[in-house]
Amino acid sequence: MQRVVLHIGTHKTGTTLLQRLLSENHDLLRAAGVLHPQTGIPQGHNNAHRDLMLAIRKEDNGKWEELSGEIEQAGLPTVVLSAEELCRCDRHQVARIQQKLDGFEAEIICYFRNEWDFMLAACRQQWKDGSFAGTFPEFLEAKLPRCRYEKYVERWIDVFGAERVHVVLYDKAVQGPGLIDDFVGRLGFTPEVEAIMVQALQRPRKALNASSDDAVAMTQRRITALEQRLSPRLKPTGGLQRLRRTVRRQGLAGRVLVAAAHPRQDMSTDADIDWLREHTAGWHQLFLDRFVDPADHHYLDF
Repeated sequence: MQRVVLHIGTHKTGTTLLQRLLSENHDLLRAAGVLHPQTGIPQGHNNAHRDLMLAIRKEDNGKWEELSGEIEQAGLPTVVLSAEELCRCDRHQVARIQQKLDGFEAEIICYFRNEWDFMLAACRQQWKDGSFAGTFPEFLEAKLPRCRYEKYVERWIDVFGAERVHVVLYDKAVQGPGLIDDFVGRLGFTPEVEAIMVQALQRPRKALNASSDDAVAMTQRRITALEQRLSPRLKPTGGLQRLRRTVRRQGLAGRVLVAAAHPRQDMSTDADIDWLREHTAGWHQLFLDRFVDPADHHYLDF
């Protein structure tokens, strides 16, 4: 029976890096018996199988039928799919995915980091892409349900079974073998092939989708806030997007803009971390008790 490894996130746990590496090493993976399908990856996107998730939401069978054809034609023993949006599927959507994977041996891999680091990174990302203009405390309050980690896992276990769902601690992987080594080790290669794969994937490269530092992120938030205050007819066409890119690239012009715009304050305070601890304490403990080895609880401390 063919095996499908479904990497479902979560967000801000190196998903973009892993997806880029899978895509860049398509031929090497095939030679090792692993298919990283092209079906479901939207053109010009960051190598995630986003279209498969969209098809599940729309109850559109076309993309999944196309995927089945690609898998059948390749005839390889292992298939790897990766899209961090999958971790947010509801139970009905997870059940539909199981139906699409009927006849395959499915393995679900999901990485988690502590809630504080996750919320910091997620807020910086949304400031960077212009999807949120509020302060960090406002982000914590608005996005708090995303810290209910146990809900992410429960939906997949309810449908696929506990033996098929693998909860992986991001910081344990990073501090141990490294994220790439950890992920490759879960694809089922022989030790010899695994060593070749890790060496090939560990080539130096610039950070992908890395979270901005506080000064850059807060400057991007100001740009987004300005954009939202302006009426559509007053927005300079593409001007604020170009300004956002200038800040992100951190050339001379970007550094000057950050220095001019950045307020003399930190992104977060001790009060913010205390607030998050208080409001996630029950969820945090439930996740630890149900899904994490007691010896590993410290990897999720904050």
